[in-house]
Amino acid sequence: EKMISMDNISPPLAITLGVNASFLAFYTGYSKAEKAYKPSLVWEVFTLKKGLNHTLVELNKEISLSGLATLAIAFLPRCEPHRKELVYNAMGMLSAHTLYSTWKYYGGENIPSL
Repeated sequence: EKMISMDNISPPLAITLGVNASFLAFYTGYSKAEKAYKPSLVWEVFTLKKGLNHTLVELNKEISLSGLATLAIAFLPRCEPHRKELVYNAMGMLSAHTLYSTWKYYGGENIPSL
């Protein structure tokens, strides 16, 4: 039986997952209203406590920020050997964000109809 370990996860995947986990934990968990870190906000997203719509909107914000951060990381000199895969990962996240945002907001206040 093959166990999953950091030894058999590619560096670009590990970086991408780390960036996502960080934004999920710290961006989603930060209360702008209280100007404080509230882990319960992350729990609300995972448990759908405020509903599916709230969870999808929060995850959409997280994936957009993670995509931008992963894209920036891809161009760090140390990441040059992994640049192509990191850019693909970033563009995948940013594409998912764009598709969801267009579906959710097109024709509304945020993205008016053309």
